[in-house]
Amino acid sequence: MSRGSRHRMLLVAAALAAAPAGASAQELDVARLAGRVLDAATRAPLAGVRVRLVRAGHEAYTAGDGSFRLGGFVVLPDTLRLTFVGYRPAQHPVPSLPGAALELLLEPAPVALPDVVSTAARRTQGAEEIVVPVTTVSRDELLASAAPSVDQVLQELPGLQQMSSPPASNGVMIRGIGESRVLVLVDGEPTAGAQLEDRDLSRLSTVGLEQIEVVKGPLSAIYGSQALGGVINLVTRAPDGPLEVEGIARAGSLGRLEGQLSASQGGRVAWRVSGGWRQQDRIAGQVDREGTYQGVADLRGTVRHVTGGGLALRADVSAMRERQRWPLSGDAYGFNDNRGISGWAEGSLERLGGTWRLRAFGQDYTHQYRAANGLEPVEGTGPPTQHEQTWRALLAHSRRIGGAHLLDAGLEASTRRVEAADKLVGGALSDQMLEGYAQDVVALGAVYLNAAVRYTYNSRWGSAIAPSAGVAWEPSSRLRLRTALGRGFRGPSFKELGWTFANVSAGYTIQGNTELEPESSWQLSAGATWAPVPGLAVEGEVYRNAIDNLIDQAVVAGSTPDGLIIFQPRNIEQARTQGAELSVRYESARWAASAGYEYLDARNLVLDIPLNRRAPHTARVRGTHRFSVTGLPRLDLTGRYTAAAPLVGTLPDGTFGVVDEQGALFAVDVSAQARVLRGLELSAGVDNLFDARPAGWQGAVTRVVYVGARVSASP
Repeated sequence: MSRGSRHRMLLVAAALAAAPAGASAQELDVARLAGRVLDAATRAPLAGVRVRLVRAGHEAYTAGDGSFRLGGFVVLPDTLRLTFVGYRPAQHPVPSLPGAALELLLEPAPVALPDVVSTAARRTQGAEEIVVPVTTVSRDELLASAAPSVDQVLQELPGLQQMSSPPASNGVMIRGIGESRVLVLVDGEPTAGAQLEDRDLSRLSTVGLEQIEVVKGPLSAIYGSQALGGVINLVTRAPDGPLEVEGIARAGSLGRLEGQLSASQGGRVAWRVSGGWRQQDRIAGQVDREGTYQGVADLRGTVRHVTGGGLALRADVSAMRERQRWPLSGDAYGFNDNRGISGWAEGSLERLGGTWRLRAFGQDYTHQYRAANGLEPVEGTGPPTQHEQTWRALLAHSRRIGGAHLLDAGLEASTRRVEAADKLVGGALSDQMLEGYAQDVVALGAVYLNAAVRYTYNSRWGSAIAPSAGVAWEPSSRLRLRTALGRGFRGPSFKELGWTFANVSAGYTIQGNTELEPESSWQLSAGATWAPVPGLAVEGEVYRNAIDNLIDQAVVAGSTPDGLIIFQPRNIEQARTQGAELSVRYESARWAASAGYEYLDARNLVLDIPLNRRAPHTARVRGTHRFSVTGLPRLDLTGRYTAAAPLVGTLPDGTFGVVDEQGALFAVDVSAQARVLRGLELSAGVDNLFDARPAGWQGAVTRVVYVGARVSASP
């Protein structure tokens, strides 16, 4: 058997037999469904394997002798899915006549990534195809953290640092690169608010999410502009199984109130709807000030239909509404009101030896700022509303060539428009883009090669080419080595191209620059993943990223007729980020532990000074104890550390340099979950248990206590 075939053989289960095609649905008491999971190579029992019924949702973890037993009922047909660190994921139909214990075999494999990711090539793919490092936060981790927004999930990952932007937004840096240089997506489509750089990860809720994927490093060859430092992709839950309704409610300190409700059903026409509301008396960008408030309403939905002849249809929609409030001075408050809606429809067809996908995407977003005395804004006041629209079409094709090659190619066309009468020259700007990309993954025995390239043409700032290449080598089933070289780029934003803003009291004005060129970066990385024993995986990575043509504000000679100093964005900066990452993961039937560390060296090469607020060290340690092999009750303890970071500003002599220090942060988070009744789970937790409040932080870091309940039912 070839190595490629062996990689695709996820499970050997001689004792299982699939239900006959066309058999009627039958109800099965899965309390009778039991068995053992063994190492396919050594026949040793595996403890801590997650065994899950895909449609019914019942799950268990194998005990020390590799045994498992599922409880509850399931309607056939259903599928058993097995996942375990250091082994290839597996799935197999549930037998229609259970009785004898099942003996399931898992193949050893180094686990560089989760079994399926959707970010790296704009489609789902197996870990063996991936060369770039991808970090995944699973649904179990999302539920355990009880984080209401994406920024609070990501702040716990080593290598990612919080980046607050007063007065009211929060972002993240990946390997020292952040803001508009990190692309944030939902199911592969951009989030709203990016065109005038109104990004805020605290606006993005965890409602309806299956997992969060983080690519560390440039991915412009696949996603184009803004993927210069990395990509964050929020993957929503797929509908499967019988009709299920789920509700989540949480309450906590600082006025936290949160509710989520979702319903889903699988089948030939599968659907899922998830909605939520959350509020809290704190916002990103404000250091624990009285009078702050954030309220967010979310809705996400999907409909999917698989027809005969290899045709699959899917349509998704998401909408959100947000209110932010923060104190200005005296009785005055600032308010942000944001509304957004995004939707896309896709058809996928298996024809001519491959898969063809056609997707259409549309997005509409509005932002309004107002100031008022009191806790509510006055209707009809404030500057004009900012309005953004995006329309895009994608045609993509995937196919295997000659058995060893897996080719992806696509064409994209898009148009964008921003209206901001008080901020842009002429009150509005628009552009059009045409892009093409191609990627080839080649499997040559124990070696995987990956090469990709993208060409982008933009009607305002010109063109850019982003190539990437990588290689992964598996000298044994326990070791995987990889290296990659990639170019990222970021096209100038509408704000940088056409901004017009005057601060008369401060004596300056900012003007856009239509001559700007795209920023670019080259990253070289090398890493390894080692799985020495079942349940244990060790991963390391070193990288160096050289960034050119960075856009920053510069003083223009002369002044306005009113005597205001003129600032204008220019391609004047160069930077370098380099560092190393190390992580260890262990999992058994009842215990899971992980530790991660990153060293970062980030410098402005023009001024020869550190980059602002980049901590040289970050680390995370996490431990999980399951009191039962069924997974609950569960206790999680997380410690996260961010070292002191330089604060860069203007020195007394007028030059730029380090003027102060952002204090080090060590925070401990504790959470617990327990199933008290069938379909009812309770949870409680404390974030920042010891209430660490280091000096110099721009965002809120106060201790937060919460309790919650999760109810699920399948009528």
